Amino acid sequence: MARRHGRGILPNGLAMAQLAAHREQCTLDDPSPATGIAAGSVIYTLDGALPVEHLEVGDKIITRDQGAVRLRGIRARVIQCDPIRFSQRSVSHACPQVDTVVPPDQKILIRDWRAQAFYGTSTALFPAQALVDGCFAKQWHNVDMRVFDLVFDRPHIVYADGLELSVEQQHIHATV
Repeated sequence: MARRHGRGILPNGLAMAQLAAHREQCTLDDPSPATGIAAGSVIYTLDGALPVEHLEVGDKIITRDQGAVRLRGIRARVIQCDPIRFSQRSVSHACPQVDTVVPPDQKILIRDWRAQAFYGTSTALFPAQALVDGCFAKQWHNVDMRVFDLVFDRPHIVYADGLELSVEQQHIHATV
């Protein structure tokens, strides 16, 4: 959809320089988790599937737990972390729909034998790094990654490239 090409987002050539001032280091000295939705990830909305960087405050995002929910805010940032690359269809028979990269602490909803084996339930949230197997889920090292934090009134599960990602409640006043 070309409805909002880049609105509110700097062109790629300028984005990294502008976001460098807001860089957050995810190192042993920084206990904050490396989470967020990677730039380029496709999010399901009532307007169709849109890249996360094209979302706007007020968009209705499709969630697993509550259907369509109004986006209250969005923040872009660059983090340095050891992200996880999931091969297409490596988490389940249908997802992710394309090769996908997520920060290591990003929680993914798992609805298969792993949830039962580790937590004794039919569904569970796993940090991406817990799913690394060296074949279909590989960890990269020391990567600068542009991520987006979505803000809702409460935590939700959103679809990003078909993966079911947990979005924790955040209190972000600035929007991108």
